[in-house]
Amino acid sequence: MTDRAQSFLGLEDLHVFITGARGGIGSAAVKEFLGLGCCVTGFDRRSIDVSELCSTTAQESRLFTTQGDLTSESSVAEAFKSATSKFGPVHILVANAGITDETAHPPIWEIDTALWDKVNGNNVRGTFLTVKHFLQSVKQSQEAQGGELDNVAIVITGSETGKFGQEGHAEYASGKAGLQYGLVRTVKNEIVRLNSKARINAVAPGWVNTALIGDRLDDPKEMWAECQATVALKKIAQPEDVARAMAFLASHRAAGHISGECISVDGGMEGRVIWREDQILGPGAKAGNNIDVSARPTAIPASLSAPKRKRRLRICLSVDFDAISGYLGTGHDPSNTLADYSAGIFSANVGVGRLLRLFKKHGISDKLTWFIPGHSLETFPTQAQEILESGAELGLHGYSHEGAYAMTVEQEKDVLEKCLELVTKSRGGKRPVGYRAPLYQIRETTVRLLQDHDFLYDSSMNAHDSLPYFLPKPFPEKPPHVPDYKKDASSWMIPTPIPEQPVPGSAEADKALVEIPGSWYTEDMTPLGFYPYTSSTQGYVSVDVVEKMWLDRFNWLWENESWLDEGPGKDYGSVYP
Repeated sequence: MTDRAQSFLGLEDLHVFITGARGGIGSAAVKEFLGLGCCVTGFDRRSIDVSELCSTTAQESRLFTTQGDLTSESSVAEAFKSATSKFGPVHILVANAGITDETAHPPIWEIDTALWDKVNGNNVRGTFLTVKHFLQSVKQSQEAQGGELDNVAIVITGSETGKFGQEGHAEYASGKAGLQYGLVRTVKNEIVRLNSKARINAVAPGWVNTALIGDRLDDPKEMWAECQATVALKKIAQPEDVARAMAFLASHRAAGHISGECISVDGGMEGRVIWREDQILGPGAKAGNNIDVSARPTAIPASLSAPKRKRRLRICLSVDFDAISGYLGTGHDPSNTLADYSAGIFSANVGVGRLLRLFKKHGISDKLTWFIPGHSLETFPTQAQEILESGAELGLHGYSHEGAYAMTVEQEKDVLEKCLELVTKSRGGKRPVGYRAPLYQIRETTVRLLQDHDFLYDSSMNAHDSLPYFLPKPFPEKPPHVPDYKKDASSWMIPTPIPEQPVPGSAEADKALVEIPGSWYTEDMTPLGFYPYTSSTQGYVSVDVVEKMWLDRFNWLWENESWLDEGPGKDYGSVYP
């Protein structure tokens, strides 16, 4: 055993059981206790990637992960049984798992009972079951060894909502208050009957920078009202701040005479804002303009919550691995030189590796799509294999980057089936489901071919700039009617029939391709790549300009088109589901 006097907390070699181990605070707690020399069992309803939590091989040997349902007693009991079998008696419990719903903020008279049951089923029942079976495991271990375990401690994750309340979240705040005050202060008097030095405490974080709060504080005004104006340190806590407080409370050496307490980890929070400026002064009004606030009506509004709004924005990242094929099909010119083709070799031999490293660095390798021409797949098999091993999706992108309008229908069919066979074989028999036409040159026959071969989506068109839509047919019957100025105007003044979007869930929708719109303005090849003999080529645009163009587009969509709202003019939901 390690000499515990070597560290201030003295937690080396102790076994810690952490629930919600994949979440923001939970994963930080796992890393913290591993760094302190503990053996850790991480419990979560989702699978846990050990490599993301461990910095060394030695730490990996001290981490055990298990999946289960926190609200199921048999699941929790089995988790403690597995943990004990792996690392022996559990000394410390960090009952951290918790859920909330930040997409809406209803007053109590509008809370759905299903939401109340879901939140408290996880937060209250789940914590109760975890504490119960932890103490049962302590009891069994002590009976087996004939004496008390060292450093038996429980740390509950509460919340400052349990201290100050939280308008619009009675279900969450009441549950946390019950845990950090009712449960903790009761169990402190019971736990010592099982182990004379055992303790239980809670941490009560304020706002913490995790995915749990979603986009709640993206608005600077909301950030100020909810966090900065009420917090002495004027900032949001990081998950590590909470994890370190947990480690302190878990340590008998550091906190051995603290039990039944709830320690705030909130930066000196003083309270919660309950009336915002526009609720008192009216929309658009500003404080300090000699407005008689007392003269305003004081009736309670129909709802204390803001309109139910949910972000719908998603980022689709993709790479077209054209390499040499870009100079063979749509980019071919008789004047192409050896130097031009060498740029395609650079794409494969240098560019692929750089992108793979970039995506790995940001943890998104398996969250994007590489559209690969068959020519690139066969010409650069090593790079193609590295792309596959990264976990990325593979989509079709022609064979030699040929344009659909340059081929016969039969040639187009042969190319599609050849590339389908290549990608399916490279993926161990798993068929691709996505397609992007080279140079976005897609036609009606392409759509029918993709439908006939059971593709799920296409990414070549842009009838919307930021929402997927169904693509039953590009046009109901014929392409748009082009005026023939040699004939009477009455013969060519004809409206173009536009296909209606099928109803989601209908048989027509099930058969239709989903179009994930692409655009020249969302790619970098057009402004940065240089094709010497193509009239539209640029190739001398600063990357800062491209970044600014993308950022401007994102910011506008985020502010104007990323909400799912109720009311007129909300979005194109009926057309673009």
